[in-house]
Amino acid sequence: MSYTIGIDLGTTYSACAYINVDGKSEIIPNSEGERITPSVVFFEDDNVVVGSYAKSVAVSEGERVIQFIKRRMGGDYQIHQNGRNYTPEEISALILKKLKQDAELFLNTQISDVVITVPAYFDDKRRIATKTAGEIAGLNVLRIINEPTAAALEFCASREVDNKTILVYDLGGGTFDITIMQVNGKNVDVTATGGDHELGGKDIDDCLVNLFQAEFIKATGFDPLISIAGEQELRAKAEETKRKLSSSPQTRVALNVEGRVANFKVSQHQFEEIIEEIVLRTEMNIELVLEEAELTTEDIDDVLLVGGSTRIPLVGKMLTRLFGKEPLRTVNPDEVVAQGAAILASTIGVEPRTRSSTTTNALPTVSDVCAHSLGVVSLNDFKVPENSIIIQKNSKIPCEASEVYGTVAKNQSKIKIIILQGDAQDPDDCVVLGEAYLENLPPSEAGSPVEITFLYDHNGILSVTGIFQLTGQSVSAKIEVQGTMSPEKARQSMQELKSVNVE
Repeated sequence: MSYTIGIDLGTTYSACAYINVDGKSEIIPNSEGERITPSVVFFEDDNVVVGSYAKSVAVSEGERVIQFIKRRMGGDYQIHQNGRNYTPEEISALILKKLKQDAELFLNTQISDVVITVPAYFDDKRRIATKTAGEIAGLNVLRIINEPTAAALEFCASREVDNKTILVYDLGGGTFDITIMQVNGKNVDVTATGGDHELGGKDIDDCLVNLFQAEFIKATGFDPLISIAGEQELRAKAEETKRKLSSSPQTRVALNVEGRVANFKVSQHQFEEIIEEIVLRTEMNIELVLEEAELTTEDIDDVLLVGGSTRIPLVGKMLTRLFGKEPLRTVNPDEVVAQGAAILASTIGVEPRTRSSTTTNALPTVSDVCAHSLGVVSLNDFKVPENSIIIQKNSKIPCEASEVYGTVAKNQSKIKIIILQGDAQDPDDCVVLGEAYLENLPPSEAGSPVEITFLYDHNGILSVTGIFQLTGQSVSAKIEVQGTMSPEKARQSMQELKSVNVE
C-alpha cells in the first residue's frame, strides 16, 4: 500500500501524519519514537542530524546548529556549513528529508506525495520557497495548505459541527495566524485571515532570555550572551521555563555559562508581565481581522487554539475576556495541523487507498482565501507610481482577476511588471514580491491596451499572463520572484543533497 502524507513544517517543531486503514488521521512518530520533531539541524563532521539530538547539542555546538530557519524562507539568507553555502530552502529540505525517512520507516513504504502546511499569512515568495524545499527533499508537493485551515479540517473531521463561525487562533513557534471560517458539517469555508509571520513562541522565549540575561549579570557580573554557547544555554532554559510556567505558579531556573552559575525563581505573574505586549499584539490582530470580515466578537461561536504557545495561561485569559467564553482545547495544538494536512492529502492523492465508502464520504471539503492583496505598480493620470490592486485580500482561491493598462511609449516592445503585496496606495509602503515581463509586443501607439491577468492557485502561488488587446496576442510572463531559488538551482540542490546522510 502507498500513502500520501501531511507535513507540518514548523519553526520550532515539525510533524507528519497519514490516514490509517480506519480512515482516521494519525501522527507518524519519528525514528526516536517522538510524535513531533524539533526543526533543528546539526551539521556533524560527515552527517546532518535533525531533531532532538541536534537541539540537545545546541549549547555545545552552537556554530554548527541551525534553528528557526522558517523565518528566513523567501529571503536571500545563506548559511555556510561543511564547506558550502546552504539556502533556507535547502535547510528546510534537510528537515523534510528526515520526516520523509521516518515516515517511510514507520509505514514500510516509499513516500513521495505530500501536502505541506504554511502559515496563512505567508506570502507568495515564502510559499514558493516551501514548495521548493519539498521538491529538493525528493517530494512531490501536491498542495500547500494554510495551517489554520488544516487544523479546522481535523477539527471537523472528528465531530459534528452545525453551521458555526469559528476563529482559529494559531500561535506557533515563529508565526501567528488568525483565520475566521464557517464550518458546517464537514465543510470548511474560510472567510478572512490575517496575522504576523514574525510573531510566535520564539519571541516569547526572547523575553525570557532577556530576563535571564539581566539576572545572570546581576548574580555574576558577566554577560552570558557574548558567546553562542551562553545564548543557547539561556534559550534552552527559556523554553523549559515557559513550559513549566504554563502549569505552575513559579519555577526555579539554574544557569551555567562558562563555569559561572546563577540560580533564581521566575513566577507566572512575572512571566505574564514580560510577555503582555506580545499577547496584546495578537489581540490587535484579532480585532483587525474581525473588522475586515465585518464581524464582532459576538458573531464568533468558538475559538480554536492551535500551536504550542497557546498553552500559556495568559493567552487563554485574553481570549476568554475578549470573547466572553473559554477557547476550545479539544485538539492537540502540536499535532492538529499535520493531521489536517493528512486529511487533505488523502482527498487529492492519486494512489488507490483501502477505505470504505462511508469513511470517504465523511472527509471534509475546504475553501480558502488569499491572505494578501496583490497588485502591480502603475502610473496614475499625474504619472505618479501607485499600487493598482488586481486581487483583493480575502478573495476565494483559486481566483483569477484582470486589469487593463496602457503602454507608456510608442512601439513599446516590453513591459516590466512590478508585483506588489499590500493595500497601501504608495508602492513604497507595499512589499515587492518580484517582477514579471511581457515581451515581444507588436509596434503600437503609446497607451495601447494590455490586459494583465493574475491567477492565484490552490497553493497561494501566483502566475501572470497578458493579452495585447489590439491584436489579441497572448503573452506569457516570466515571473522572477525575489528571494527564491530558480528551478534550475533547485534541481541542482536536489542532486547535491541526495548524497547528504540525514539522521
